[in-house]
Amino acid sequence: MNSSSGSQRSRSYAGSAPTQTIASQSVDPAKLSKVLNRRFGQKAYRVEMRHNMFSIFARGKLSQEDIDQCSYGQPTLMF
Repeated sequence: MNSSSGSQRSRSYAGSAPTQTIASQSVDPAKLSKVLNRRFGQKAYRVEMRHNMFSIFARGKLSQEDIDQCSYGQPTLMF
C-alpha cells in the first residue's frame, strides 16, 4: 500500500462520528483487533478509547456475535 492511500483513509474518518461504540470493561483489545481485522481488513478501521468506551470507525458495524467473541470470558479466536 502506498502512503497516499493510507492518508486518504485517515482523512475519511476525520471529524466523522464513530460507526459504533462499545463499553470497554469486558472487551479484550487483542480479540477486538482480531475481529476487526477479520471483518474489515487490516487498516480499514480505526479505534479510539475514551471514557471507558471503544469508538470504532469503520465501513460497517460489528454484530452482537462479533462483540461477544471479544469478551474476556470467551475462548481465544482461532483463524
